[in-house]
Amino acid sequence: MTRTIKLRYEGSSVFAELLTDLRRLQSRLIRSAYQRLVAGTAQRDLYATLRSHAVGQGLHTWLILSGMKKASALQARFPQGGIVFGGRRALVDRAQDRISTEEWRSARLMPLYVEGHAKSYGSQGGNHLITLDLAEDRVIYHGPNGVDYPLCLLLSRKSREYHRRLTELQARCETLRDTPFTVSINDQEIALTWKEQAVAPAPGIAGRVLALDLNPAKLGWAVVEGDLAEAGSCRCVVWGVFEFPEFSRRLGFPPGRSQIHLLFLQTPV
Repeated sequence: MTRTIKLRYEGSSVFAELLTDLRRLQSRLIRSAYQRLVAGTAQRDLYATLRSHAVGQGLHTWLILSGMKKASALQARFPQGGIVFGGRRALVDRAQDRISTEEWRSARLMPLYVEGHAKSYGSQGGNHLITLDLAEDRVIYHGPNGVDYPLCLLLSRKSREYHRRLTELQARCETLRDTPFTVSINDQEIALTWKEQAVAPAPGIAGRVLALDLNPAKLGWAVVEGDLAEAGSCRCVVWGVFEFPEFSRRLGFPPGRSQIHLLFLQTPV
């Protein structure tokens, strides 16, 4: 399952200037890469073509490769070249002088796109240019000339689940190093995307299931094994009862009224 978490962040004014410059350069590269792919340039030749052109100058190699990935995804969705970068409405508005040149350029500015890679160097695997630091509620962008830029994540009470998932992702990146995560950054938000690993089913005994009897004041449980479809072929391995007398009083239910009589959870136990 692919998971994406978007959070607002705070960074320094120096990073804001750097981000604007990098977004401008990478957006231009993505547009050029997309147009070349639509025109028939082979994937294996695209990097060398971009590097030999002005659009391939001034960007970290990984930002170029990430831009190529983005362009390839766009070309797969729109193989005939029908994209208007910045949006058709903004293009019409610019043609009719309803927006300025700067507003048109801003509309064409894409978030900085940093593709994930599990074999990254450093203390974590997952992304070449981003390090997770959830102990300090931040991520760190590794910029040009070895300069690091911490981005403080603005987490609210509703973000606790996001924090938990990102902490788990960081732990996996620091130990197993097998989960690449991709990052998109604009001037207000940072989005982190990764593929969550499927949880392996718990080992169990074939033909053995858990049965529950739910009442307002009691919860009865039993581990049953055998063929549930055949009468008389099942046997109870173990059973028990949990009592919650206060629960039924609060809801106003009579103690003996059963809400769900017998529910078989088809999970081996």
